[in-house]
Amino acid sequence: MDQRSQRRLRDAGGTPGGLGSFLVGLGMAAAGFYLLTNRIYVQSGWGRLWGNGKGGLLLLGVLFGFGLIFANGRSIPGWLLVVGGVGLCIVEVIASTNLVLQPMPLWEMLVIFVLFGGGLGMVVRAVRGAGRRRDQEDTDG
Repeated sequence: MDQRSQRRLRDAGGTPGGLGSFLVGLGMAAAGFYLLTNRIYVQSGWGRLWGNGKGGLLLLGVLFGFGLIFANGRSIPGWLLVVGGVGLCIVEVIASTNLVLQPMPLWEMLVIFVLFGGGLGMVVRAVRGAGRRRDQEDTDG
């Protein structure tokens, strides 16, 4: 192995100490992301996209579409009603999902933000230095 390939293995991103900075930053970001997502509850309801209780009306179109399909298997309006109704039901479920952040002390939230933001910053610093260092090596050598 030549000196350049040994440096690439030792210093991720081409920066001195890049591998250590990258790994510590990745660990910090992962810990912050875990702590944040551990405090979020996911709630869902039905029919909140068009007002409370209106989501069931989508199923009437699906029901009518199945009736048309059973009468004539090649019924384009029937297939459109079924596919469109099922698609809108999926959109309804996704749109009615709420993410609720559990109450926590300010200190805990600050620790999460420092871990996540600082970790991402360290990862970016370790990776961003790669282009500058390689460009300088290519012009020098």
